[in-house]
Amino acid sequence: MSQQLSLERMVADWMADEAAGGAPETLVDHVLTATIETRPLPRWLAVLREPSMTAQTRQIVGVPRRQLVLAAALVLLAVALVAGAAAFLLRQPPTTDAWPGFRGDASRSGAAVRGPIGNPTIAGQFHADGSVGTAIAVAGGLVLAASDDGLLHAIDIDTGTERWQLAVAGVVRGPFAVDGRVYIASGDGIVHAVALADAARVWDSTTALVTPSEITVLDGHVYVGTGDGFVVTFDAATGRELWRTQVSPDAAPVHGPSARAGVVVAASDDAYLAAIDAATGAVRWRIQASPDLVGTPVIADGTVYLGVSPDSEGGRLVAVALATGAEQWRIEAPMYAPSVLNGFGYVSGPTGAVRAIDLADGTELWSAALGGSLRPPVVAGEIVYVSLDTARQVVALDRATGGELWRLDVDGGNSCCLAAAGGRLYLGTLAGTVYAIGGDGKILTAGAVPTGGSEPTIEPTPGETSPPSTPVPFPTPELVWAVGTGAAGFIPWGLAEAPDGWLWAAEAMSDRFAIFEADGSFVETWGSTGSGEGEFDMTRGNGDPYGMIAFEPDGSFFVLDVGNRRVQAFDANRAFVGAWGSFGAGPGQFSDPISIAIDAAGNVSVLDQGRRVIETFDRAGTVLRTIEAFPAAVNPRNGANQLAIGPNGHFYVSVVNPNEVIELDPDGNLVREYGSTNNPFADQPNYIAFDGDGRVYVTQGPGRADQPGVVVFDADGTYLGGFGRLGSGEADLGFAWGIVITDSGILTSDAGGLPDVGLTSLIRKFATIDFP
Repeated sequence: MSQQLSLERMVADWMADEAAGGAPETLVDHVLTATIETRPLPRWLAVLREPSMTAQTRQIVGVPRRQLVLAAALVLLAVALVAGAAAFLLRQPPTTDAWPGFRGDASRSGAAVRGPIGNPTIAGQFHADGSVGTAIAVAGGLVLAASDDGLLHAIDIDTGTERWQLAVAGVVRGPFAVDGRVYIASGDGIVHAVALADAARVWDSTTALVTPSEITVLDGHVYVGTGDGFVVTFDAATGRELWRTQVSPDAAPVHGPSARAGVVVAASDDAYLAAIDAATGAVRWRIQASPDLVGTPVIADGTVYLGVSPDSEGGRLVAVALATGAEQWRIEAPMYAPSVLNGFGYVSGPTGAVRAIDLADGTELWSAALGGSLRPPVVAGEIVYVSLDTARQVVALDRATGGELWRLDVDGGNSCCLAAAGGRLYLGTLAGTVYAIGGDGKILTAGAVPTGGSEPTIEPTPGETSPPSTPVPFPTPELVWAVGTGAAGFIPWGLAEAPDGWLWAAEAMSDRFAIFEADGSFVETWGSTGSGEGEFDMTRGNGDPYGMIAFEPDGSFFVLDVGNRRVQAFDANRAFVGAWGSFGAGPGQFSDPISIAIDAAGNVSVLDQGRRVIETFDRAGTVLRTIEAFPAAVNPRNGANQLAIGPNGHFYVSVVNPNEVIELDPDGNLVREYGSTNNPFADQPNYIAFDGDGRVYVTQGPGRADQPGVVVFDADGTYLGGFGRLGSGEADLGFAWGIVITDSGILTSDAGGLPDVGLTSLIRKFATIDFP
């Protein structure tokens, strides 16, 4: 199928619409988009460059520019003859349509008026000093993008200059732009309203919310989900709180709400889906929709669609009636909620496929296997646009067949979504670039449907199934001791042993280390918040706490300062020696550094999830070697958690979706996978440690149900078993994170005291395990 309608078809359809009394706005947009590239494009900021682009599998048919101009003139003449009023519509500039926020409008439908036509062109780039990993909004001639250094950037579409920037505390959630205002939530839980034109403050909420979600605004109300299970609503004009309603009975985090026609719909991490009266906050209905993590709901044509989150390993897509909550159909496969256009849904998911489904019954129409982790698509006209996070590409597919039209390389992963407005796509990358992608206006013929990593056809089903969970038998080692600091709010993350036997537990949420003697006696805390020498920011750009430290045999050590994107070196007396690293996508720079390890030669290796590399430095910070962290055979859909160097000198990486540990030789070749068969990882694998016989110990989080908090593999990858029941008992493990193996025992750090986990936070020592 051709990407564009023929001119004869345009005019004929337009006349038919007029005869029937229909409005021709969509067709006008087609005409505008078809002719936009015959006029000079506005300039964007920075250096314009053309990134690499994969060639089409079929012929690309071009239309000479002179013919396009002539054809456009004929169509404009037809417009004048058919309806004079339509001339006003034709005078609209191509940037008048908007993209208010995450997945488009308040219903999260993911549909745009128009996207790029023809082969992709880079209309411009803006470079921030932090990763751009949240939603982009387009309104009032501005592109609004937040970087993880706490800045919201307003970029002029016509010139590419930054018209204004707004600094807030922590990670920005949002933006959502509507009615001349921009609404965001900051990392301290405050919701802000500012003027779209100049960022002048309109109001700030007076009560901090617990981990606010993406924002939705409709009919004068601002809706926000919270990390403790509520939807909170504010008056969009004044910021006054109107109501708050509980979605999750167990206080699980609530994702960004959706709103339409007087109803707000929201879903929580424990899979509750609720419809709430927008005026009063009363719950109209609430169901538990899925056995797995869920994402943001979509509302369209009287139906609510709820799919999985990017962190899901399994799950389903379910459709329920907006009025009653009654299930209409579901598909047992991990898919995001669809982007919706004309009764059809276009879905992607963490498993690498894009599918078209008939929303009447969930029947699959086509499937394109792109591989890796995908983000929710945007649909506009005859095209479906999708961002390939792991492949660092944007792909355009024919909406009718799934055939590929083009793909374009970008400089980093896209951990959120696309935006589309004015005939362009916008996306932000973990490398800090905001792209504006236009088209050259040529007519393209769809190529073959992508089949790489092909997945089976899905079928909608009426019943519900839940696989049984079987505990793994394993001898439970004796608990030797369990300690904390005695201070309220102690939550340990990373754990390391210094050469003197003392234990350093990273209190990443406080940007410091808690230090214990070998017998568990608490000594002191060390470290403070900041960006100066010897100061730390242990919060990643996405808001997750990560504290990492690695010791040399002489007691000197290196701290991975993840929020400041640098490595700091200290001597054995904790005196600052030096630092290296900065934000960026080049050698020696860090996009999303998450783990650090030292090898036998004293070289320092850093796992950068944003750049998808393991980079090795000497003690002074000179880059020695860079290898790919994720081989194509593995290609995790949600990155990784930790890097360790084994006694054999190999790299071990705990990857997420699939949940497993991979072993790489020093050149980056895949040696083996731990947990790929009989997988004990019901939750994300975290820290990795080794005993004297080369056995591999790995912690996993609180979503593991009946599986153990520590799992153990033989050196050849054979799964041996595990220990650590989920619970709050002294010998139980909640959010098992750090782990250290010594000759005298097994030490773990437990972050189970987090509010959304509700268990205990302790450092525990278990006796060694006697293996046969």
